[in-house]
Amino acid sequence: MSVHKIEGVDGVDHFPKKYVTLYASGLLAAGDFVMIDPLDTTNGLGASVRKSQSGYNANIHEGLCIGVATETVAAGKYCVIQTAGKYENASVATTVVSGQNLVMSASPGMAQDATQLDSSSNADALERNIIAVALESEASASGTEPASGTTNKADVLIVDQGYF
Repeated sequence: MSVHKIEGVDGVDHFPKKYVTLYASGLLAAGDFVMIDPLDTTNGLGASVRKSQSGYNANIHEGLCIGVATETVAAGKYCVIQTAGKYENASVATTVVSGQNLVMSASPGMAQDATQLDSSSNADALERNIIAVALESEASASGTEPASGTTNKADVLIVDQGYF
């Protein structure tokens, strides 16, 4: 029989998380959103990551953002990537507000709210490439929503893309 967990019963809230360890083809900092590096085949195609970036390689890789780096590593090292669950202090654009769907930003390693994308050139990203949901607003709140208090950082809930 499986165990049924009810949140808060034992005094501990449960935020399930998933991780994968992949080769970093470039420098990664803790909190950076990462994507599969489509040009690196060090350990086989799909086994390397780089900072996510909308528009990378002519916009053909918008769906490759998989999660957030949990540690800072140099290029050529292995990095633990969180691919699902709550992550605190992820790198986000200054326009992010609590509750927004997030996609890759043109700024490497950051996520931005999906409404900032031009639907004519990034329709692919708008339709199916939501990587996370902002649990708080970046920096200071504009209303009553929770805010991180830190520039370009916010807690997010990473959407499991199902790749790992």
